[in-house]
Amino acid sequence: MSELDADVLDLYRLSVRHGRYTAEVGRELALSEQRLGRALRHLCDLKLLLPLPGDDGSFVPVSPEVAADQAVAPLHQEITDRQATIASVQARIARVRPVYDVTVREFGRLQGIDVLPPTVETWTSLTQHLARCQEDVVAASGTDLTDESTLSLPLLLDLVEAEVRPRVLLPHTVRYNAGSLHRLEQLAETGAQIRTVDEVVAPIVVVDRSVAILSDRDVPADAPAGAVLVQERSTVSYLYGALDYLWNRALPFETRSRDTEAGHYDDLKQSILHLLGEGMKDEVVARKLGMSVRSCRRHIAEVMESLGAASRFQAGLLAARAGLLD
Repeated sequence: MSELDADVLDLYRLSVRHGRYTAEVGRELALSEQRLGRALRHLCDLKLLLPLPGDDGSFVPVSPEVAADQAVAPLHQEITDRQATIASVQARIARVRPVYDVTVREFGRLQGIDVLPPTVETWTSLTQHLARCQEDVVAASGTDLTDESTLSLPLLLDLVEAEVRPRVLLPHTVRYNAGSLHRLEQLAETGAQIRTVDEVVAPIVVVDRSVAILSDRDVPADAPAGAVLVQERSTVSYLYGALDYLWNRALPFETRSRDTEAGHYDDLKQSILHLLGEGMKDEVVARKLGMSVRSCRRHIAEVMESLGAASRFQAGLLAARAGLLD
């Protein structure tokens, strides 16, 4: 639609002054028939002039607000109709969601991925895979070693044959828990190789690079967790590679000595500083490092005191300046 030119504006002004448009009003502009007709059509298209019912050739001028409502009403209706069409299409497609979900789960099972509930049968299935271990077991857990969950490391590693030396990855925090430390020493005595890292996301065990056992995390927080049994080769290979990568960068568990404990405590403090520097709350830091919130807050207080910081923000700033976050 072209811009409003002088002819259109003059005709609208004159129509408003007279309260209506008639052929007689149009002649006052002294425009050619072509120019007058074009201006009249333009005002009618914009709904600034509305025809008077039963009076051919006469139009009544309306305010721009009323004209705008009249002009965009069909567009609003079109939008409403299209929104209804969109909702209808989405509703029809949503009806196949259950079919898709069931099929994907079945496909995953057939491809070597089984989601197992927290039952005795699940535990039996896991123990069978561990009992068949021939060469290598790599395990990781982000929880305390005394945890009694389905994928508890003590329960799993007790099933491994003595000649297989399992590699166990745990968070640094187990070094400062009396119960965990005692269990670590027991595991080491049986031949387990133990290392610690900043954090372990979730329990996982890979057996002979052919089977991976993960904790089923798609459950409510207060519900018992089942397990995910993965036998699809590419997925198991990827999980093994990720654990092996962490293993090569982890710190070996050694016999306790003051120098060793002090060094690892420095690693723990650095982990805390990194997480605080990312703006994480105490509860999140505690969960990531596998410790209680109370213990986490005690460590945070010790870190702040050692840096002479009055706030968490200042602790991060001072740590960065001192090169502790490098």
